[in-house]
Amino acid sequence: MLTWGRIAAGLGLVLLASGCGGQEPVTPERTVEVCTAAGDAQAKVEFRRAGTVVASGSVAAGGSFAASVAVADSVDAYVDGMLLGTVEAGSADVRLGCPAG
Repeated sequence: MLTWGRIAAGLGLVLLASGCGGQEPVTPERTVEVCTAAGDAQAKVEFRRAGTVVASGSVAAGGSFAASVAVADSVDAYVDGMLLGTVEAGSADVRLGCPAG
């Protein structure tokens, strides 16, 4: 005989099995952007966390490269293998080498 308790228990198992029982933790992120000057050549941009590349891209002269990185991580920004700057953990969105405005 079906009772409300058995129906509720069965529904709970179905929801748990379908993934409704819990959410994945959300990692807060911020945007880090690097800009190149119009007179520069094509450049390779890398964002590194503790020496490990977490984002990279190729940027045309006068262009920019942006990526989302975890707020909790310090990230070093490199352009053509040279350190441009460090974005400290806990900071907000950052633009390096970009014109103001």
